[in-house]
Amino acid sequence: RVVVLGREIVDISSRLAWDESDDRLRSEEIVGRVYGGVLRAGVEADLRERRFEAEIHLDEVAAGRLIAGEPSPGEVDGDGPPDARRDGDAGRLRGRLAIEGRFGETDSNPWRIGRGRVSIEGGRIARDPLSMSLLQLSQLMLPINDAIADLDATFHIENDRLALESIDLRCDTMTLQGNGEVNLSTLTIDSMLE
Repeated sequence: RVVVLGREIVDISSRLAWDESDDRLRSEEIVGRVYGGVLRAGVEADLRERRFEAEIHLDEVAAGRLIAGEPSPGEVDGDGPPDARRDGDAGRLRGRLAIEGRFGETDSNPWRIGRGRVSIEGGRIARDPLSMSLLQLSQLMLPINDAIADLDATFHIENDRLALESIDLRCDTMTLQGNGEVNLSTLTIDSMLE
């Protein structure tokens, strides 16, 4: 079991390679289970230059549990299967991220750059009355009675800025498309959807 950013990865395996000539550590073929889905990754760290490169893929991950950072019942401590109803609420996430940067910096604005894509299918995103009302108000929309079921977004990261190049939110009765920006240090979102 490994915990990364408060998220549990279980049944993890990898091949490690150390190159003494250039102080590089490579972790290839990282595979693990995360919230009912699969994580596949590769990481290379240059210890001399204090730089890293990583490519991460997620497939069929329970989006709600990943976002909430919940423990993984049944995957960690044998408590039985996860709550299937709750797993299905936010849908299944697929995503990829390629990122590089520096590690060990204490600077409040670390250097990093990357690209990625995330999609959630079959979910009930923004289904509660408050979040739907806020979404409708923010977009000056007429009321809708449906939850957003699917999300698809492409993005790039530069330092503490995540630029949402495209956002596509869908349900049976509407589609919202747009772009935006997330400040990674404050987690504030600025987006425009049509």
